[in-house]
Amino acid sequence: MTQEPTSELDSQISGFPGKSLVRAREQLGMSSAQVASELRLSVQQVDAIEAADFSKLPNVVFTRGYIRAYARLVKLDGDELVRQYDQHVGGERQTAPIRTVTRIRPSGSSGPVTFGSLLLLVLVVVGATFWWWQTQYGHDVSAEVSPEPMVAVDTADGETLVFNSAEMEQPQVSEPLLAESVQATGVASAAQVAVTGEAPVGLTEGAATAVDEAQATEAEPAVTQAATAEQTPQPEQTTQPEQGPSESVIATSEGLYLRFSDDCWVTIKDASGKTLFNNLRKAGQELHLKQNGPLNVLLGRVSAISEFTFDGATVDLAPFSNKNVARLRVPVAQ
Repeated sequence: MTQEPTSELDSQISGFPGKSLVRAREQLGMSSAQVASELRLSVQQVDAIEAADFSKLPNVVFTRGYIRAYARLVKLDGDELVRQYDQHVGGERQTAPIRTVTRIRPSGSSGPVTFGSLLLLVLVVVGATFWWWQTQYGHDVSAEVSPEPMVAVDTADGETLVFNSAEMEQPQVSEPLLAESVQATGVASAAQVAVTGEAPVGLTEGAATAVDEAQATEAEPAVTQAATAEQTPQPEQTTQPEQGPSESVIATSEGLYLRFSDDCWVTIKDASGKTLFNNLRKAGQELHLKQNGPLNVLLGRVSAISEFTFDGATVDLAPFSNKNVARLRVPVAQ
């Protein structure tokens, strides 16, 4: 089987040499359906190539590929047929220049910006983890030590004073007040011994000594009076010994003394601002603070004060009372 040269086909067939493809196919004993199956085209597209009816085919690029594949299948020169096709449709074959790719840039940059973002992300994760651990298992001292609750004390005129509950439970008493309490305890114990003649259990050595001295002092006048009565008989008469100021009067004449007829909050501070007393006093109670002035005194309910003296002098609270609350400094300046 011989094939005619393409130049002869050009001289015999004007335009695109589709007939040369038909003769070459027939010489190989192939039908158009077989060619369509080999080229994976439809029979209509194969017939359009053979009839040079390119309006039924896709664009120029696909048509060139179809012609070149058809020519290769039937043993013809595909490049020559494509050149004749270009002349037929009036187009020229243009081959795009091939550029050599020397370097392919990565899609993402790995410079300082990316590294900084990654570092920031790590720090955020670590910080969030630490915060979660602290909230779950950490021991926050400030959270464990709850603040002491505040206590509100209402005055008779409706004013509310707010104080710390610890101050309500544990009154702050200065050292002079404590000394006064100890002295009062010793005097009371001595008086009890003088009446009963027996020392109460729990008296300290100092208190016992005071009791002995008190007993001796009381015994001496009794012995002297008995001896005088035996030597010089006198008519019966009631003789009352001259009484000096009582111990309670002497005690209350020193420092600050308050007597309460109702509940009242009292705060006492010295000139330096140190709190000497800060607590609630109830009806019937007394407060005696042996402390030199000046003293700053706050009374939450003036109407609850039945007696107020400083160094034995009665203090009038009316000029210092405002809505039944008094703030004053003793001794009061004249």
